[in-house]
Amino acid sequence: MSKIRIRFFAGIADIASPKTSAGIAWARMSSSSEFVHTASDVIQVSSHTGHALILKKNGEVWGTGGNIYGPLSHHGYGDKAVSWGKIFEGASRIASGSSHSAAIRNDGSLWSWGRNLGLEPKLILEKVDAVATSSSSTIALIEGALWQWDRGKKPIRVMACE
Repeated sequence: MSKIRIRFFAGIADIASPKTSAGIAWARMSSSSEFVHTASDVIQVSSHTGHALILKKNGEVWGTGGNIYGPLSHHGYGDKAVSWGKIFEGASRIASGSSHSAAIRNDGSLWSWGRNLGLEPKLILEKVDAVATSSSSTIALIEGALWQWDRGKKPIRVMACE
């Protein structure tokens, strides 16, 4: 497997002469052709509505961005995480919804956290082969069957796949 490096486009803040108002410093962003090295050894990336997750080769899940409802667990909870932080371990796949996230561990267990779930990852299902998330729901593939549920609700088997 080849080494994957993730880089994000970055703006540059003009902080030489920041303006202040009510004790808050304001700086103007200007575009730049420079990229910022973000992470190494990444095998999967997932993002949704203001936050992003990366899965590293060692099974660590890292995240950054908006975290009002907890899709990044405790990392930057309440506003936004302005740096990358480790939020889960032992994962083999990840998915991010608008305000919740999910990870499949190497043993096939599916864990989720965020809005209507809490900041601590919760075990949702076992023997999961794949997972996908949307704004408010999650689907999982288990032994050829699709399961679906809304955040914080009980999973329901919706169809068998052939």
